[in-house]
Amino acid sequence: LALVPFKVVLFFWLFTRFRLMVSTAHRASLVLANYSEFGLIVAAIAVSSGWLSTDWMLVIAVALSLSFVIASVLNNQTGYVFNKYYDLFKRFEKPDRLTEDAPVDFGNAKVLVLGMGRVGTSVYDEMNKGIPGLVIGVDYDEAVVADHKADGRNVVSGNASDPEFWNRVRKSNNVEHVVLVMPKHNAQIAAIQQIRKHGFKGKIAATAKFPDDEEALIKQGVDAAFNLYTEAGSGFAEHVRSQFNI
Repeated sequence: LALVPFKVVLFFWLFTRFRLMVSTAHRASLVLANYSEFGLIVAAIAVSSGWLSTDWMLVIAVALSLSFVIASVLNNQTGYVFNKYYDLFKRFEKPDRLTEDAPVDFGNAKVLVLGMGRVGTSVYDEMNKGIPGLVIGVDYDEAVVADHKADGRNVVSGNASDPEFWNRVRKSNNVEHVVLVMPKHNAQIAAIQQIRKHGFKGKIAATAKFPDDEEALIKQGVDAAFNLYTEAGSGFAEHVRSQFNI
């Protein structure tokens, strides 16, 4: 168990040597912090073959279980730790990027839709009716992005709650409105903070599932917060259009 922190550091160093962004290397390293349950299978075979005593089987089982506890705590704090020590982590990043980590250009888009699930897609389509060709979507799922591109939508791959994504974005003065339709509330809060941190002065609209979430979004300075359970999809889009005068 004392080697778990060393294991995390070793994975982080290894991933950054393979030119992964530090955010990806950081998350992957923490996910791999615990020991594999496959170790129990190996230990069981060793005990049944007489290579290890039963006592060692128990020791390995306890150590493995505690490594899961440690990994769980570490992964629960991953966003906080990464943002706090971002400058330190950044020093380990290779200057040359992988193809999928190339700079992101929003072009002439005036509306940015973050999260291209069912509701996000409805928002995109509704917005695109008012300003054809000037809407761009962002989603972290490569398969979802590929499907949207096949359907003719302008969608790019990226995690809007990740500081690395916004560091990849080429500064654009064309984007006037941002609409967040991301499934996780904390991710939306993180995205809003990153958007404002990078100097965006336009209007922001966001979705919420609970009244408390709406209040939290308003405290973050969003111009429009909308409860998904009140009216979804095009209803939200109409609400945003009326707020933004699109």
